[in-house]
Amino acid sequence: TYKVYIYIIFMVKIGIFGLWHLGSVLAAAWSKLGNKVVGFDYDSIVINNLKNAKPPVFEPFLSDTIEKGLNKGLLEFSNDIMDLDDCDFVFITYDTPVDDADESDTSILTKAINDLKTILKKNAIVIVSSQSPVGFCSELRKILIDQDSSLDLAYSPENLRLGEALKCYLEPDRIILGTANRETRKACMEL
Repeated sequence: TYKVYIYIIFMVKIGIFGLWHLGSVLAAAWSKLGNKVVGFDYDSIVINNLKNAKPPVFEPFLSDTIEKGLNKGLLEFSNDIMDLDDCDFVFITYDTPVDDADESDTSILTKAINDLKTILKKNAIVIVSSQSPVGFCSELRKILIDQDSSLDLAYSPENLRLGEALKCYLEPDRIILGTANRETRKACMEL
């Protein structure tokens, strides 16, 4: 007798919102891990360059990793926000500008949440990786939940080192994750 085993593999779709240093590294890394990834940015020049495997900053192996993801059909780039509407997770990865008084300009993060809140599918999770002030993600989470109570937000700050960013992300010595909901934490930990 033969036993037949059927394995069902659920592939998650990951969105990366903001494609400068952090975002291009995360897009490459998640596609290298075998996930379907769509990178979004408002800047069409950045998008066109990434479609040709030209990241906005130099990192060892980044261009090659992006090219492999593109060739395998696991990675795509777009400046149409509707391409994020079926993502299970969306990472917000904009570099947060800081002024001379060390105050963060979080307006790009608020804009990202306001743009995402109306297009995300039910139960999607936004993961903020952009650096932000203490308590700020609670405000972003409220914006999401006020729009749709099935949505949620987690915070997982970046810890990349220039020149080693891809390696740092793929082989972290620790992962920091903050959530206000047990189910969201579980989903993020599984990811």
